[in-house]
Amino acid sequence: MKKKIGPKTRPDYGIFLRKDYRLEYYSDPHQANIVTKTSNGFQVTGLSINFDQKLDEAVLWRTELRGFSSKDKIYPQGKREALA
Repeated sequence: MKKKIGPKTRPDYGIFLRKDYRLEYYSDPHQANIVTKTSNGFQVTGLSINFDQKLDEAVLWRTELRGFSSKDKIYPQGKREALA
């Protein structure tokens, strides 16, 4: 889409192109890939939502929000401590 500005036209950059979402589940109960030292292993559900916007002819900007949830307490809650 082009906008007319005086006698010339220019591309309409900054337009919203697309939004997507994804729901994921990863299960590694035997901790073969990710070791958590918990009884359920690494079992995580994730949700992500992203928005794409074209900023320039060669630039696509993606903003993504992601969240994860686990059966065990493997993510710190507001603390900056390393997981043991």
